[in-house]
Amino acid sequence: MIVGLISVDGYTNVWTALDRGGRLALFKTDLNFETRGSVWAYLLSTNFTTLYQFSMSQSALQRYISLPTFEKAKHALWIQICLCQVILMVQFTIGATIFATYEKCDPLTAGFVEKIDQIFPYYVQEKASLFPGFNGIFIAGVFAAGLSTTSTLLNTISGTIYTDFLATKFKNASQKSVRNLLKLLVAVVGAAGIGLMFVIEKMGTIFSITHQCFTLSTVGVFGLFINGILFRTTNSKGAKFGVIVSMAIVGILIIGGLNKQPDPLLPLRTDGCDFSNTISNFSELSRSNSTGVNANETTHWIFRINFQFFAFIGLFINILVSYTVSWFTGGNTVKDQKLLATFIRKNIPQDTPLLNNN
Repeated sequence: MIVGLISVDGYTNVWTALDRGGRLALFKTDLNFETRGSVWAYLLSTNFTTLYQFSMSQSALQRYISLPTFEKAKHALWIQICLCQVILMVQFTIGATIFATYEKCDPLTAGFVEKIDQIFPYYVQEKASLFPGFNGIFIAGVFAAGLSTTSTLLNTISGTIYTDFLATKFKNASQKSVRNLLKLLVAVVGAAGIGLMFVIEKMGTIFSITHQCFTLSTVGVFGLFINGILFRTTNSKGAKFGVIVSMAIVGILIIGGLNKQPDPLLPLRTDGCDFSNTISNFSELSRSNSTGVNANETTHWIFRINFQFFAFIGLFINILVSYTVSWFTGGNTVKDQKLLATFIRKNIPQDTPLLNNN
């Protein structure tokens, strides 16, 4: 970020370039479910995904529960929110700096890179290398961060599978057998992840892939939390049906949307490029972009819904199905009021904490 800002002579030039390129349209208010990045997408859907990541995901809950008091859990959440905002600002600044650097010659349009996700490493290689070997350190850092997160997730998933599905079947197994079984589960889950790479490469950019994966988790887990803390009559049968139906429908939307043309990019310039060696790639890209609209017209409208609205659609279906099935199957009676949201509890003070402060 610092090297990039220096190379474009400061943040003022970056802001000016963003303004010239039409990147400062921060509020798109049209309510169109096919439009990406609108205010409605953030209000109706993206906020739920963010809330799930911070407060209901397994990794978040594990860390909160490991703390000794409820107050420290809240402090940890505030620290995480502040640090994430700093990281987001760094990411936005890097993206803006890259745009300002390539304002007159977009590498993707010019054919210098094949995918938009390759622009960042291309930028580091061409513009932001501080010294010989810096590019290697950069790539090593990316892989180290990725492998660190992946190893943690693989161990967590294998442990969860064993605890929830296999532990009761191997009650008399020795510790050595359990360790070997966990290692086998890690290998199987890792192999499945490698196989999914062939599917992921067809799902668009890294941002859209990540968002859609979190959406599936949000629809299921967040839906369970909402039904549990806000609706007294929801029972286990309704909750199970709600999770299954909502995740299945969102999964169908994701899979059905794979044939949809990628979201259109904002205008990009190439008047500062040298097309002496890339004119054929540029012409081919122009032809593919010109046929994208016609290809989208053949896609059913329901699969043209932008992925940023999937969380809202899935949560609505989850709540509706859960409540309806629960109503037809006898409903439910909540015995422990602390399982409900504070504003709908009965018989206990609203400020009673959920965790023991002792």
